[in-house]
Amino acid sequence: MKISSIFQIILLGFVFLFFLPQSDGQVYDRRGKAIYLELGGNAFAYSVNFDIRFKEQTGGLGARVGFSTVGDWIATPVMLTYMTGKKDSNHFFEFGGGVTYFNYEEPYVVGNKSLDQQFSATFAFMYRRQPRYGKFVFRVGITPLVGYWDWQAGEDSEATLGVLPMFGMSFGRAF
Repeated sequence: MKISSIFQIILLGFVFLFFLPQSDGQVYDRRGKAIYLELGGNAFAYSVNFDIRFKEQTGGLGARVGFSTVGDWIATPVMLTYMTGKKDSNHFFEFGGGVTYFNYEEPYVVGNKSLDQQFSATFAFMYRRQPRYGKFVFRVGITPLVGYWDWQAGEDSEATLGVLPMFGMSFGRAF
């Protein structure tokens, strides 16, 4: 199965969950699961992410995993995150860290390095709106990546370890 087919299935699932009708009497568990589309962020252009809290509450410690593909490369961010906010609130500050795995179909030449895959450390410092009982999720914030980057494009340039400042915005659905 091609990567583009897998991505289309994931995107279709995301659209189905986001537009799934709900009745007013529907009750969600308070675990804080969410699926969302992140623009920018930890996978450069975009990623589709699944997020879950480890305890039966909306805030607290949790994890997320995402998937993105653009052209001939694939990005997969995996992170541990912590959400903190007032009790019974929909507004949280989310921070976390993890890695983003980049895989290139053709080697990505950065200065004097030829990379076919790369792990980059990634962080997130986000405002997050997530209701306790489901519905619309919104996130916005800073998502820096730490890895090998080519700061000066050209033949004589070198790939150096550095921080790439990124910004992300997410829209999705909690369930």
